[in-house]
Amino acid sequence: MIVDLLLIAILMEDAFFFFIFRFFHRIDRITKTENEIIDIATKTQVDEWLSQNKKLIANSILSSTLFIKKNSYYSWGVINQDDYYQIVFIDLSKKNTLVILTIQKSEVHQYDEENTIENLIDTIQKKARELQKPIRKQFYTSSRFF
Repeated sequence: MIVDLLLIAILMEDAFFFFIFRFFHRIDRITKTENEIIDIATKTQVDEWLSQNKKLIANSILSSTLFIKKNSYYSWGVINQDDYYQIVFIDLSKKNTLVILTIQKSEVHQYDEENTIENLIDTIQKKARELQKPIRKQFYTSSRFF
């Protein structure tokens, strides 16, 4: 009886250390991978990027956060500075990739994709406000920002 309990304890300890080793090995591998940040700053580049990816962005906004397709962009948030907006997307088709669109506030009406930009900023702002409500704030702490 004691031998059986001792054997079970040794097996459990081995399994525990195996999973701990695997966990820290995975964390180490994640932190050592390169992060890619794609900064799109000129008006022409922003218009071109938005026209190419408008459908993927719409799919991610309309779908739930639980059911996002792999080949889409997750609109993470908006950084609102004095003279420009930065819209931050997570590229779900690649690992560790952010796409940042820098849009000058004075030039918003000159963009070909003006409606897309305004709708995107409004939608992200509304979702960020919704997630700041007390009950949702506990569950979705960092899923959107404005």
